[in-house]
Amino acid sequence: MQFKARVRSDRAILHSMVREHRSEATKKCAKRVSPNKSFHGMVNFYAGPRPHFSRLARRRREKYLLYILLGVLGVLTGVLLVGYFSQNPKLLIGQVTVAGNQLVSTEEIVTETNSVLEGKFFWLFPRRNMYLFPKQKLVENLEETFPALREVVLNRPSLGTRMLLISVRERTPHALWCNTTSSASDVPTASFCYFLDTDGLLFSPAPDFSSGGAYLRFVGNPASSTPPSLGSHLFPTDRFQEISFFMQSLPSLGLVPQTVTIKQVPGDEIDFTIGLTGGVRILISGARRLESTLSDMSAFFNDPEIATSNGEFLDHIQYIDFRSAGKVYYK
Repeated sequence: MQFKARVRSDRAILHSMVREHRSEATKKCAKRVSPNKSFHGMVNFYAGPRPHFSRLARRRREKYLLYILLGVLGVLTGVLLVGYFSQNPKLLIGQVTVAGNQLVSTEEIVTETNSVLEGKFFWLFPRRNMYLFPKQKLVENLEETFPALREVVLNRPSLGTRMLLISVRERTPHALWCNTTSSASDVPTASFCYFLDTDGLLFSPAPDFSSGGAYLRFVGNPASSTPPSLGSHLFPTDRFQEISFFMQSLPSLGLVPQTVTIKQVPGDEIDFTIGLTGGVRILISGARRLESTLSDMSAFFNDPEIATSNGEFLDHIQYIDFRSAGKVYYK
């Protein structure tokens, strides 16, 4: 009985000590998280000791970093090796050949090609390398530098050669544009003339023979500011094709146009003076639809009195004015 009483007494003392310990720990915690304490103190309370990587985790991280370093070194080594072997003379373009050109000289095309192929990519890869040279840039540069080239195709005759073959298709002359006329007549001076294609693009200076009647000649500036230059359009493509169709329809009325003089008029508009073979001038307005003007001309020249003496009629007049809708004036 005494033994059991002693055990009970010891248990009571143990429980009392535990309660006192818990009470002191609770007070300390409450004191630490007291609202009077600063935020820094709260952080220090909650922030426990920093975690330490285990030896296995540290080894894995070191292994990953080693793999990344080896990968970067491998890529750099590969790039340097490719750059070294790309400079092999057997892989460089040694000869440039041009085919299909007439208006643009071979020397000009070869010189421009060599200028594009000079230098290196990233100071390492030669632009002249057969497999790395800038094909698209070379084509665009040639077409921009030489407007006479409608299409440029790059080829290699065979894999064993160092030759680059440039096949070109040039624009076909459709008409002429001349900036000025001679002082004696309305005939343009040949040295100021340029070839026009079917889209109205000025693509090449015209030689001296072009001052004859082989091509329809446009004279004058359609804009009030600067005249068109080589590589630009005389008119927007749709407008120029409309004018070309109008001119091609005149021979069916017995009229053969030789020159088209462009004249600025008030209101930012233009008029056209068409010079015929016999010297007669046809005046039309650029503000009117050419389809309507052609209808008025067809009605006039198909009139029985005019049609029966069309040749004699044109021999005795100086000009015919179709600028007003439904009205015709001639002198």
